[in-house]
Amino acid sequence: MERRLFGKIMPIATFCLGMLTMSFINKKEKVIIRETVKHVYETANVETASVELSGITGTYYHAVAAQCDATPLITADNSKIDLVKLKDKKIRWVALSRDLLARWGGPFNYGDTIRVSQGSEKVNGLWVVHDSMNRRFKNRIDFLVHQSHKFPGKSRDLVISKI
Repeated sequence: MERRLFGKIMPIATFCLGMLTMSFINKKEKVIIRETVKHVYETANVETASVELSGITGTYYHAVAAQCDATPLITADNSKIDLVKLKDKKIRWVALSRDLLARWGGPFNYGDTIRVSQGSEKVNGLWVVHDSMNRRFKNRIDFLVHQSHKFPGKSRDLVISKI
């Protein structure tokens, strides 16, 4: 009971204190703050900012309940896996460990297209992030593969980059 009450009161108190603090900033300072933020945004090269990580461990998984959860054809971002397209290699999807996903502080989001580089042609190329791995995994990428396809086992020292 106390935790619920605390959970409702704290956000309200934080909001009120923030509004009170903002009321003390005069109009001139607001303009300075706005101009500073605008300058930082304009000088940051947001369009060409890229992320490249190396030393990533790669594995593969199949869309089956034994390797996923009770709904193996639904990914973490609620995309539905089309097994026919997967078998025909028309979709190339991956799951990333949580430490690599923005939701948990990493650089990648669901829906990002990433480039994977390594020795194997089956691994190299563009992949789309649609899923997340169990929390016990760190610094990993898991390739979604149809059960009928042969795929390299565990791969070390992959390089992944956001495009």
